[in-house]
Amino acid sequence: MIADEDMNDLVKEFKVPILVLSGELDKNSCCLIHSMRAMESAAKANGVPLELVVYPLAAHAFNLKDWPMYYRPDDSADAWRQMVNILRKHHPLP
Repeated sequence: MIADEDMNDLVKEFKVPILVLSGELDKNSCCLIHSMRAMESAAKANGVPLELVVYPLAAHAFNLKDWPMYYRPDDSADAWRQMVNILRKHHPLP
């Protein structure tokens, strides 16, 4: 987990627009919602293009069918839509 004060340094390293798909119930130290929201705040403060999408009832790996205890089909489908939309927005095909 990255300390909040280090988040500014992290987001300044981002070279492309970032999409973060986060389960609010995620308990993995890498992906705690507090850290994802701190990343979003740091990105906004530094003018870094980052979109955070939070799935309130999802945990880690909510989009993996191989992990049925976490899989959330509606959230997974929305996550794919979010990914396609950000690619269309920032890297459109000719």
